[in-house]
Amino acid sequence: MKSPLLCWLCLIATQDGRYRLAEILAATALGLDLSTVSAAACGQFAMAHEKLGRNRSDLGLRPAHLNESLFREVTAHLGEFIECKPASVDARTSILADITKTQLSKVIGHRAFDMTVKNKDGVIETVSMVMKSKSSDVETCNMVNKMAQGCGLDLAIQYENFKMETGFRNCHVRELEMLSHTDARYVDITPRTFYMRNNVKKEVFIHFMEHLQDMKHFSTADDPSPWTPDDIRLVLSDIAGFHAIYYGKEAELLTKYWIDVRRPADMGEKEKLWTALVGHNGTEHPEIWTEEICDLAKCIIPHISEIWKHFEQSTRTLVHNDFNTRNLCIRPASRSTDGKEHLCCYDWELATIHVPQHDVAEFLVFTQPADKCDLKVWESYMSHHRTALEQQAGIKIDPTRYQLTFDMVMCDLLVNRIALYGMAHTFKDYLFHKRTVWAVAGYLWERKDVSEVLSFLH
Repeated sequence: MKSPLLCWLCLIATQDGRYRLAEILAATALGLDLSTVSAAACGQFAMAHEKLGRNRSDLGLRPAHLNESLFREVTAHLGEFIECKPASVDARTSILADITKTQLSKVIGHRAFDMTVKNKDGVIETVSMVMKSKSSDVETCNMVNKMAQGCGLDLAIQYENFKMETGFRNCHVRELEMLSHTDARYVDITPRTFYMRNNVKKEVFIHFMEHLQDMKHFSTADDPSPWTPDDIRLVLSDIAGFHAIYYGKEAELLTKYWIDVRRPADMGEKEKLWTALVGHNGTEHPEIWTEEICDLAKCIIPHISEIWKHFEQSTRTLVHNDFNTRNLCIRPASRSTDGKEHLCCYDWELATIHVPQHDVAEFLVFTQPADKCDLKVWESYMSHHRTALEQQAGIKIDPTRYQLTFDMVMCDLLVNRIALYGMAHTFKDYLFHKRTVWAVAGYLWERKDVSEVLSFLH
């Protein structure tokens, strides 16, 4: 039997053999390229590197790290640690944690604990806490990208192109950086923080905060009925106070390394991505993303760059950027330092520079009826926030300009944030999704006949 090497030598010894060898080498190279491109397009290339390379056992928070040593460190400022017992926490609407926690061997998401300590007065007390552990931004983007790969070839290809450009960059450190803010207008509207650790080298991004499940309207994303007009105005007043901290101070915000700034040109480049998202949602969820709503979104997409130019030319501030009833509730007077009810807002990992109307719009989309849109009610809430922001920031805000920017935000919400919810809805039934899609579309249909800026929606 001839050896393989002898066969190769015999092959290239002839004129025809040289051509045949060239064909074999070319086919091999082409096959390798096709394999690599295909793996990248469907997300397997990055995932393989993540699984076989970076996702090492020495990185991230592991189950073994949840031990007495950590709990003593967490409770050191409260007194002498006695014991820790696991508790329950409702995190049903936590989308990013849902995406990553089942795919990584790290401890990701929310875990609740009842910490028993002897305080400095010698009294034994139990403090209920929730630990939140974040995956890195690269891990999060890869997981969202993996989800996109299951939504058809068109969306898979488009999302792969922009997976690090859809608002999740630095999401693992943004919330931890926000915890360093000491302004009362932020501290008063956020959960009490007991402990935090931001270890980039070990990829450990955790913080322990007070348990919120006995707060008013906690976890009401699927049912907005408990929210009264007074509750909504209270939230808008308190978030206006936060918006006032950096209102008109964009240059200061741009110095912060963790801010993920989105530019008009960048948003315009994603036109094919937005189109693919809307197309997928229309095909996968036709009972939600009806033909009329998809047509509405397709009218907006070519104008996304113009919309973001308007945002860039408007007065911007630091916003929560995920401000809805998935991530906020009301602190009862009994748990407030001043004996009054206040907004309690958590999950700040998407905080960024934007117009303050973005937070207002997203909150109203989650709390207003989806079956009918009363523009007078919406406008009254906008006026309430604008007036509160004027008072807190000491600046007069043009009502017409405020309304115009709000309308632009609603257009952007439909094809950007709400459309991304649709992609997630493909894999998990988020009950709020239908209501929020219809609330945005309903508002835009009502406004397009009275707003010149929305004339393109015709």
